[in-house]
Amino acid sequence: MGLIKLTTSLVLITLFSIAVIGFATNFANDNDSPINVADDENLSRIYDEDISETTEFFEDVNSSAAAFTLTTLEPGDETSSSGGQFKVGLGTMINMAENSLNAGYTKLIGEDTGLGIFLTALIGVLGFMVIAYGWKAWVGRNPD
Repeated sequence: MGLIKLTTSLVLITLFSIAVIGFATNFANDNDSPINVADDENLSRIYDEDISETTEFFEDVNSSAAAFTLTTLEPGDETSSSGGQFKVGLGTMINMAENSLNAGYTKLIGEDTGLGIFLTALIGVLGFMVIAYGWKAWVGRNPD
């Protein structure tokens, strides 16, 4: 399993955890249940940490994208030093996708923070994949 598949799998596991805990909590709240998952300290902590770490992952992807565009290599037989031909438009492409998804999200779904974390994770994973495949094209190493 390559880096992209592993990272995507881990993000999807985290999103599944957020969805299940969020659903169980909201179900109990909506039905005035005497037993509520939100009362469990461990599950509440896991839920909060998952959301925080998903946001941190998104910020890390943005930092990686900025660093990737500034990276240079020593020229070799099969690489250029700057890799500019593989970096052109990556930041713009990620920003365009993020803006489009945010516009659709706010107009169609609203500003619900519970669903916002899924959009954040989706943009983060897509940005990560773009960077990894840009690296693959430039350096010739396989991040799959």
